[in-house]
Amino acid sequence: MAASRARRNAVRFSAVEDVKMDGLLFGRSVLQKDLGFRPDQIDYLFAFPGGKVFEVIFTTFALFEQCLKRFKERNDSAPLKVFSINALTQPQKRWMNVSMFNEYDQSADIITWLNSFYIVSHGARLRDADGVKTVYFKGLVSLKRDPAPEELRHITSAIRLGGATGTVFYVSA
Repeated sequence: MAASRARRNAVRFSAVEDVKMDGLLFGRSVLQKDLGFRPDQIDYLFAFPGGKVFEVIFTTFALFEQCLKRFKERNDSAPLKVFSINALTQPQKRWMNVSMFNEYDQSADIITWLNSFYIVSHGARLRDADGVKTVYFKGLVSLKRDPAPEELRHITSAIRLGGATGTVFYVSA
């Protein structure tokens, strides 16, 4: 049995009032006109039979977040108030590298720093093929939400621990 995959940058719009439209009309009126997205920012648009449910896959996670934010800000307007929106994408776990250019193993300090932005599942200093420590710390993290704006908390691309400076970036598994 194949493992289920998380939905990528996906939202579902459901009509809460008696309205029916096809995918093209929904895309042009709701996504483009009311929410201000361009067609090249949308990867897929699924119009379910019955003209009341639509799933949208955005090309980036940032656009997915913008959709949720714009809908919340504008859902009192006449065209949007006939829909509810549900996020189908949840903060997924991601692998992150932190490079620290010094010889001290600061893994515990790096995890403490990352925990202010993420939930760190685990992490460790990486070693090369010969078993020698590298400058990289790799950790499995999940983004946290800021309570006030209800958005995912993102970090800067740099870390400073004492006198050491490093860089932070996402990597594929």
